[in-house]
Amino acid sequence: LAAEGRHRAALDALAVSLKAAALLHGFSSHKLGPDFLVASRYAADAGDLEAAAAFAGAALGVAPQWHASAGLAYVAHLRAAFRSGDVQGAAVAYEAAIACIAHHWGHYHPLLLEAHDTMGGLHAEVGDPLLALDYYKAALDLSVLALGANHAKAASYYHSVGHLSKTAGLHQQAINAYERALLVHQRCLGPESPTTAHSMYYLSEALYAKGVYARALDLAKQAFDLRNRLHGPASPLTIDSAYQVAYTADALDDAAAALPSFEHLLRYLQDSARSLSEDADAQRAAVLTEIRSITVTIVKLVFRTLPPQHTLILARVREARAPRLTHATIAHVMAALLSSQPAEYVRDVFRRVEALSPTAHTELAALVHVCEDDSVLLVEHDEPATQDASLRLSVSSFFHNQ
Repeated sequence: LAAEGRHRAALDALAVSLKAAALLHGFSSHKLGPDFLVASRYAADAGDLEAAAAFAGAALGVAPQWHASAGLAYVAHLRAAFRSGDVQGAAVAYEAAIACIAHHWGHYHPLLLEAHDTMGGLHAEVGDPLLALDYYKAALDLSVLALGANHAKAASYYHSVGHLSKTAGLHQQAINAYERALLVHQRCLGPESPTTAHSMYYLSEALYAKGVYARALDLAKQAFDLRNRLHGPASPLTIDSAYQVAYTADALDDAAAALPSFEHLLRYLQDSARSLSEDADAQRAAVLTEIRSITVTIVKLVFRTLPPQHTLILARVREARAPRLTHATIAHVMAALLSSQPAEYVRDVFRRVEALSPTAHTELAALVHVCEDDSVLLVEHDEPATQDASLRLSVSSFFHNQ
């Protein structure tokens, strides 16, 4: 139930276990401590902070003095206190948890990670990345001492430090943390692990934020290739990486590298639009808006990668007075762009212009205006457009109708 996010139902189910244990051992038995701790977590996750504090207090009440279980009860108490707004009480419970666990198990026991991790996570929840960073750094240092520098747990804390550093604008610190996480994941999980791909993705993000675009693009491509192999082309993780490659390459003005990723995204969005139910109007509108944006981006990327003779043709079309565009011309161009390979259609238009096709020049003019001017005046027939407002349709509207 808890794994499904049904925390209230999980808490109700756990109450049955608690009643049975209480009948068997008595309410003051330390054997109820673990169930009280779990109940406190479920109650906090369900938003019942009063019950969370009560269960944490019950766990503390049955825990043997200075026993490690008392330290975990203090951790549960600090969570409930913090979420109730008692930050000072949470800090006191945190110090008590550290003292209790260290007294029983020593200053380098992994149980101490629970206290550091919880306090860091709570401060991150309320938007205090710098204070959260202090706790996660303590957890990282302890995990390296207790578990080893190449342990997967240490790598997870490197990720946490990287995330918080990036949020706080400490880009170089974030890069250092993600680099270390990537190295550890490659060593302990292997180069083909999904978690290794996550580290590549995060490191690429941090490098992009710092303006190190070339290395960011290289890592983004690696993460995309790995996620594509592991999860398939339509996985949300693969799509995230496709966006990352596309926009990182675009920032580098590397149109050749950006184009395949934008085309991957376009195919995914087209499939998504086809799979939507008839009544999903708002979702469909959002997907179509993104399809149009990416389609226009693809056309512009093709414009930037044209051979010299086609670049000259494009310049002449841009400089010339635009011809009147009919609904039929726009409809034809839109239908072609909405195909699975708009880039190839654009290149074909240039080849036909070069071959003096009678219709290709008008198609090219429509392409330029569709992608570079969203306020094209569309007319229903070949005669000059009237001033009737009903005939003035934006390209966006026409695109959605198509």
